[in-house]
Amino acid sequence: MQTPDNPGSEVERLRKTMRDVIAISTLPAIWGSFHPEGVIDSLCDVLLKTLDLDLVYVRLANSHESELIEAFRNKRSGTARALLPEVRASLNLVLAHLDANQTATVPDPFGDGTLHMTLVRFGIAEDNGIVAVGSRRAGFPSEHDRLLLGMGANQAAIVVQRQRTEQALRRSEMRFLDFADAAPAMLWVTEPDGYCSFLSRGWYEFTGQSRKEGLGFGWTAAIHPEDREAAGKAFLDANREKKEFTLEHRLLHANGSYCWVIDIGRPRWSPAGKFLGFVGNVLDITHRKQAEEALRETQTWLSAIVEILPVGVGVVDVDGKIVLSNQEMNRYMPTRMMPSLDDARHGLWRAHHADGRPFAREDFPGARALRGERVVPGVEMRYVQDHNTAIWTQVAAVPIRNGRGQITGQVAVVNNIDAFKRTEEALRSSEEKYRSLFNEMDEGFCIVQLIFDHNDAPVDFRYLETNPVFEQQTGLKNALGKTILELVPDLEKNWIDIYGKIALTGQAQRFMDYSPALGRWFDVNAFRIGPPDNRQVALLFRDITERKLIEQELHESGRRKDEFLAMLAHELRNPLAPISAGAEILQLMKLDNPLIRQTSEVLSRQVSHMTNLIDDLLDVSRVTRGLVELDNTPLDIRHVVANAIEQVNPLIYAKRHHLTMQLPPETAMVQGDGKRLVQVVANLLNNSAKYTPEGGNIVLKTDVRDSHVVLEVMDDGIGMAPELVSRVFDLFTQAERTPDRSSGGLGLGLALVKSLVELHGGTVTATSAGAGKGSKFTVCLPRLHQQGREAENTPAGDNLKSSSQPLKLLLVDDNADAAALLSLLLAQMGHQVFVEHDAARAVERAIVEQPDACLLDIGLPDMDGNELAQRLRTQPETARSVLIAVTGYGQEEDRKATLAAGFDHHLIKPVDVNRLASILEEARRRVG
Repeated sequence: MQTPDNPGSEVERLRKTMRDVIAISTLPAIWGSFHPEGVIDSLCDVLLKTLDLDLVYVRLANSHESELIEAFRNKRSGTARALLPEVRASLNLVLAHLDANQTATVPDPFGDGTLHMTLVRFGIAEDNGIVAVGSRRAGFPSEHDRLLLGMGANQAAIVVQRQRTEQALRRSEMRFLDFADAAPAMLWVTEPDGYCSFLSRGWYEFTGQSRKEGLGFGWTAAIHPEDREAAGKAFLDANREKKEFTLEHRLLHANGSYCWVIDIGRPRWSPAGKFLGFVGNVLDITHRKQAEEALRETQTWLSAIVEILPVGVGVVDVDGKIVLSNQEMNRYMPTRMMPSLDDARHGLWRAHHADGRPFAREDFPGARALRGERVVPGVEMRYVQDHNTAIWTQVAAVPIRNGRGQITGQVAVVNNIDAFKRTEEALRSSEEKYRSLFNEMDEGFCIVQLIFDHNDAPVDFRYLETNPVFEQQTGLKNALGKTILELVPDLEKNWIDIYGKIALTGQAQRFMDYSPALGRWFDVNAFRIGPPDNRQVALLFRDITERKLIEQELHESGRRKDEFLAMLAHELRNPLAPISAGAEILQLMKLDNPLIRQTSEVLSRQVSHMTNLIDDLLDVSRVTRGLVELDNTPLDIRHVVANAIEQVNPLIYAKRHHLTMQLPPETAMVQGDGKRLVQVVANLLNNSAKYTPEGGNIVLKTDVRDSHVVLEVMDDGIGMAPELVSRVFDLFTQAERTPDRSSGGLGLGLALVKSLVELHGGTVTATSAGAGKGSKFTVCLPRLHQQGREAENTPAGDNLKSSSQPLKLLLVDDNADAAALLSLLLAQMGHQVFVEHDAARAVERAIVEQPDACLLDIGLPDMDGNELAQRLRTQPETARSVLIAVTGYGQEEDRKATLAAGFDHHLIKPVDVNRLASILEEARRRVG
């Protein structure tokens, strides 16, 4: 080492330092095209040569931080990648006690003597890795050495971080383009000057334009010539004012026709508030426009039809105002206001009943219809007109309801019956009243006479009377005087039997049934009429075929939904299986690296969370359709609470909540399904944990009363607004989402709680003082007055340890990834595993290997897992093997199918490793 006494050497040393600094500063230009592995390899070479080192070791975390990239150089052996494990093992002992920029003297792992070792941290904003170097030179490292080491490490970090940033940006751009092209709408983006810089694939497919034709302002060429100027001006005005806009115009389709579209645009802003242009989407609304035009035409036709009717017809809104009427109706309501709501004119109507009693305002048909009553066929009213003359009218009214069943108005029909009333006043009798009702009703009506044989058994019936809509409701023409078997020879006998019984007993019946011979569903109200000896039955009925078809369609839709959910669960569970197995393998390997251990724990938690979401989704479907059967036994609610807390405790611990339990000292017995009640309590605790800020308080209190056991879960979390409390137990209901969705979930948990509690004959309620004031959930279950059996707590063994007596296992799965990882896990547990991917080869392999247990996927091609199990049961070599179904299908019918096929166990993907280990341990004892 030179000293200041030798200024020439000092100058030379400074020059060398400058040359080395310049050389290292140019490395990023050389490394620009290198992968991270190439960068650290090059860094090793440069440092080894430039600083005359004996050893260089570089370790770099990759972009996902799940693996390490390493490089090693040694003056004697060069690259020596084969020595990396040995180098890593040797250096880890040194690096564990060596801080950055410190120096340690250690034995040379590749020769005699010692090395002076120093360490430089890799990175700028965070540690991405280390550079460890060693040299035999005395005085190493010098300030010159430290300077160059630090520069080299930081230059490498800059290049690697830039590469990762660029890769992330490219991935983000690709995801946006994929999303835009997959979106059902046509997406577009413009720049501040209005120039269109992006159009999604949907635009080009819809319009037939090319990118060159559509970008810029070329997109306007596809707009209908009559709409182009107005649409262009509206867009430019919105661009100038930087405001949202919505346009409807016609757009040229690739097939040459013009379609109506709606174009919606919103301004884009930079984080600094700078206007960046617009982003928007275009949707085809041709069908909506056609529907609107059809509606206008229908309204025109309806107005014309109503106008020619000889009666007054009016459509009235909930406020009593006429929204549609004909000229005849205007005679009765010239102010276009219902008389019952018209204070100025109500007194002039002076309407009276037939017996002379005045009509109260609330008794007017229109007022009754607005309260939900059908006033059909109508009410006869005698009232005085404006010119003080009295006339008789018949007023009918029916409510108008929207899709939610809410009354939005009413339709009134006013028929002038004054001439009829004056002419027929002397002849009015019960027969006329009956006939009016008979003829005006919407339902079909008839009177039949039953025909009996000599044994007094009904064999036919004859139509004595029918109303005008009888033919419309039944499809039977000219029925009067004819028997039903003359009209419909193959009519089902049960219709004749039912009416015969009514004629004999006089007991009315209301029923719904289907007639294949008539091809219709009927809602029938049948009752005996007249003296019993007449054996006549009156039928008031309605054709409900359309309603039944809708119900059947809804039922079929529900069935398809359930099949879809089952398939969705299967398809989601299949990829979860190898992920779960991989996480279990990482934990079993007992790796010292905390990053790997942390990653495996994260994987396990997320797989468990995903599996729970799938199970909840299927549970909700089954519970809401009443397909869940409870396995009821006497239970101590304290044991239920303990099991639920064990499930939720990781979430409570992770969010650092304070959980307080107030349990009764005596037993609190209920009759219920233990698994489902644990699910209820766990869901309530999970809900409180999710919606309580970190470090919050949760109280679980159980109280035993005379006839009930009450369980309360209280928290000081975000609380609920009143409108949320009223629907908190509805499906898919959640509190307001935060931008990061930290609360997560699908809104199924509390819906499941309500359904399961009600299945147990209990109730559940929710209360909250408001947002930010916490929530309280109260479950009330019927108390069981008997001494419950204490739950037997069997300590769980360490099932994942290597088996003392390995089993021969045959694993069959057409998913190569899932099979590979599960086989690795089983091998790690100490078993001998044979893997096959198709059923035919699996049968051949089983005959040769004679496995102790077989793990079979159900969804195999050519031959499914159930058929494969049956084949194995018939082979003498595998007849006694333990058969385990490993599948993504987990509904009750799936379990029944595997049991019928000969399986001993049914496991759902991703496999519960502890459960699998217990099953294999049981198999080992059977073999032993």
